[in-house]
Amino acid sequence: MRTGHGFSHGRRQIALLDEVCAEQGRYPDTLPRMTVLGYGGERPLESIEAFCDCLGRYAELGVFLFPLKRQCYNIGNIRPCWTCRPHPRGAPVFSVSFLLIGMIQLAFLVGFARAPAARRGTADLIPALLTAVLVYDNAVIGAGRWIGEGELLRALNLPRFAGHALLPPLLLVWGLSMLRRASIAWAARPAAAVAVWAVASALIAYDASFDVFGVVPEPERWADTLRYVNTAAPPGPPVAAVLTCLGLLAVGALLLAATGFPWLLAAALVMMAVSALAARVPIAGNIGEAVLVAGVLAATRRAARTAPSPSSPSSGS
Repeated sequence: MRTGHGFSHGRRQIALLDEVCAEQGRYPDTLPRMTVLGYGGERPLESIEAFCDCLGRYAELGVFLFPLKRQCYNIGNIRPCWTCRPHPRGAPVFSVSFLLIGMIQLAFLVGFARAPAARRGTADLIPALLTAVLVYDNAVIGAGRWIGEGELLRALNLPRFAGHALLPPLLLVWGLSMLRRASIAWAARPAAAVAVWAVASALIAYDASFDVFGVVPEPERWADTLRYVNTAAPPGPPVAAVLTCLGLLAVGALLLAATGFPWLLAAALVMMAVSALAARVPIAGNIGEAVLVAGVLAATRRAARTAPSPSSPSSGS
């Protein structure tokens, strides 16, 4: 169990485990119990006394294995247990990979900027701003190991949380603009705009409740990278991101049916496929974001190319 809410939360989890075992006719003492320390208010490494007090309290609950984020110890003999993995040595392959993904996103940002200004819609600013956030996101993660754990890296990570909360749901608004430019009739109705803005606003408010307000950043290492994660975020898949991706899947399917353009649908499908890996392999999510941005950029530039010029007869001049 992870004790991000403190000892009392862990005690309730153990009590629930005991109840389930009793219902199933199992002896709870036969189950090995492990808790991850170092999150929330737990600071077991502040002193020897804090370490002994923390382990003693959990030992009373029958918990005897304690990963401490950097090292994992067995209370019986205070030695690294089998779950511990040494910090990766050698070339910082994944840190450099995040930096490379950031450079790719930067190239996409240039692609948004080079779309003909006279044919760009206001909604086209949304994916451009999101791409700028993703450039920053990959740069901070990639550089984290060299910046080191501390207040500077913590402060640099806070905009990552806010950017991911505020901008991705607005892609639904951009998607509606793509459908309008593809001459899909219902997308031009005011009711469609009201509905899409309402959904996007609700998703933003949901994510902002923990990624903008009440953020609890904690350092986390994965492979050779170092970044801060928001432990206040609810467990499980990111609801707003999943719903946004489903919305883009629908937009991509409608664009394919109306115009034969397949790349937004393909990019959204890739994003959905790799998002399942992101919890265990974080870089998979960043790769999926790059693929999605590529599809969004392709759709944006195609819409700009096919839009009528302001000086053309069809524009009403």
